[in-house]
Amino acid sequence: MTPTAFLQLPKALYEWNKECPKDLVQDLESFFQSNDFLDRPDVFFQGMENSSKKWVALISVQGLGSTRTMIHTRFQHNFQELRAARETTFSQVTSAPRLAVAAAYRKFMKDLDKTNKANKAMKAKTKAEGWVKELIRATEMVLLAPGTAETKGDGASQPTSSTMAAASSVLTSRELSAATFGMWFISVDIESYERDHSRILEIGWSIWDSREHKIADKHYAISDYQHLKNGKYVPDRRDRFSFGQTVDEGYLRQMGIVFPETMIKFDTLNLNVGRTGNATKTGLGKLLDELEIENYSLHNAGNDAHYTMELFLCLTRNNAKQKDLDGAVVPS
Repeated sequence: MTPTAFLQLPKALYEWNKECPKDLVQDLESFFQSNDFLDRPDVFFQGMENSSKKWVALISVQGLGSTRTMIHTRFQHNFQELRAARETTFSQVTSAPRLAVAAAYRKFMKDLDKTNKANKAMKAKTKAEGWVKELIRATEMVLLAPGTAETKGDGASQPTSSTMAAASSVLTSRELSAATFGMWFISVDIESYERDHSRILEIGWSIWDSREHKIADKHYAISDYQHLKNGKYVPDRRDRFSFGQTVDEGYLRQMGIVFPETMIKFDTLNLNVGRTGNATKTGLGKLLDELEIENYSLHNAGNDAHYTMELFLCLTRNNAKQKDLDGAVVPS
């Protein structure tokens, strides 16, 4: 019967090595590579570590006890008794392949590492594919903005049938109706104190009204924390807002702001992954430079919110051009 309590094998070896007298460390490491330690099929297992979703090598709680007895007898040192992890820590536990020699153990660990890398690559690919769909959704919402589609002879602006067909394949009926009527796209950025992120120094927001095709910006510096200055990790640029007069979702919720359930959320970093297919995320500044969006005085909440909106429109505009969606023109 498979045991129900385990500890990660590398962690157990680390703990025993850590408390081993220095003059015995080399001998202990040699023992852990020996047939006496390894060739115990009822002791070693493999399983999924649930929090990280990684495959790991395991030693059973019975194996912890028998190993402690073995090394105590061999080295005459009272090694600590290691406790197994909680039963819910691991899943899909099966016996490890027979580890008769050190080479078999090394191959076992390498195979687990290969499996984890392959799974990570597959997850990254799946995420990237999801972000491609998100970029398409965002693009369709912008393309359906009033005044964006082709204009009829009577001067009325109305999306073409092919544009509507393309949009209806990726948008819900509610999203389709809202995008056709006109939407507010809101970008929010918050700068917190670098030594205590619960202290909000400034809030900036930028709104693109898809009916008016205009961007409105606002920037607030919190007066209660004017004495707190960033600078060690990020620049302090509260006084350099460039797009109007001197508001991240989690921070705003902590401040008591309630978001409508029908709110649609986009992450420009994820949308960029959809554009490039590269799951490595790029910071705002580098991404603005890459797309040749002129920018300055970043790390000011108002400026960052504005440039994030510029980035959002640039990503959707470029995606529309690349797809050549119905010949429509996305507003600049």
